[in-house]
Amino acid sequence: FTYLLPQRYTTLGAYPSRFSLRGIHKTYRKGMREFNHDDFSKIYSEGDRANFQLHTWEYLIVEELIGYVVTESAADLEHIRDLQDYGCYIGKEGYAFISEVSDVIRLESRTVAAYPSTIVPMDDLLKSDQIVGGCDIYNLYRYKWLPAAINQSNQDGFIGTQPTDVDGFIPFVGAYFPKQLGNPPTLDYYTDGDDIFIPVATVNLLRGEIYAPSL
Repeated sequence: FTYLLPQRYTTLGAYPSRFSLRGIHKTYRKGMREFNHDDFSKIYSEGDRANFQLHTWEYLIVEELIGYVVTESAADLEHIRDLQDYGCYIGKEGYAFISEVSDVIRLESRTVAAYPSTIVPMDDLLKSDQIVGGCDIYNLYRYKWLPAAINQSNQDGFIGTQPTDVDGFIPFVGAYFPKQLGNPPTLDYYTDGDDIFIPVATVNLLRGEIYAPSL
């Protein structure tokens, strides 16, 4: 089962804070070459070992992350305060807890040159027809929301036991700018005009095709 915040809350991920200590630990593990073979599940295996290859694993070690949740209603965001001090496992081997929840921040839609605070869909970055460097590119997945998900209540989304109406994942390619190199992309952002620049394309993508309203 999958348990998510209601679809009207768009969770945009968590990213290393600007001044926090961070590092990447890289290691290699033997793994499968193709996703459709089942040698790892067999008690005994013989024959061609060419299906095995080394995979690169990267572990992010970071002191502090900043997460973003956006929605149309400031009142809805007050429920997020109830999650302060809660923790959970994240990623492969990680653990994190919510140490602080900010005040509700009003964002406005603007087209400006700025570095995104979150990931941005690579398709939208390319469509902007700009020469932009310094971004890391990742193969990512977003939830495939079902029509019934739009009716999920806050009770179910925060403290309920009812699974969220999603049907697996949809792949997409995302770009992330870990450093500011002086040549930011010009995009449509939801911004506070100061530190937060959330690409409109990212919000629209993660909300899914079924959720019609926009911020």
